[in-house]
Amino acid sequence: MRALVVEDHRRIARFLERGLAEEGFAVDVAYDGEEGLAFAEGGSYDVIVLDVVLPGHDGLAPCCAAPATGRRTSCACVTSCSTRCVTRCAAAVYRRRSR
Repeated sequence: MRALVVEDHRRIARFLERGLAEEGFAVDVAYDGEEGLAFAEGGSYDVIVLDVVLPGHDGLAPCCAAPATGRRTSCACVTSCSTRCVTRCAAAVYRRRSR
């Protein structure tokens, strides 16, 4: 199985990468929204773990690009934003994927 981690804090990204690798995932890591978007558009992932607030594009961009690959991809947000912020982000992902 393949995972994409999109996180601008390198220490957190490495922590997530190690944990996913220990569970048997092949892991790609992007450190900003643009790099994450490029990975998502060019790859096929089972899961994308991302920060919502990133340099470049927001964390939603890679998550929304994933359905274009024709494969079902789960997305998990790891963020310091409030619950309200995450709820708004989840609604935005749903709207973008429904287009």
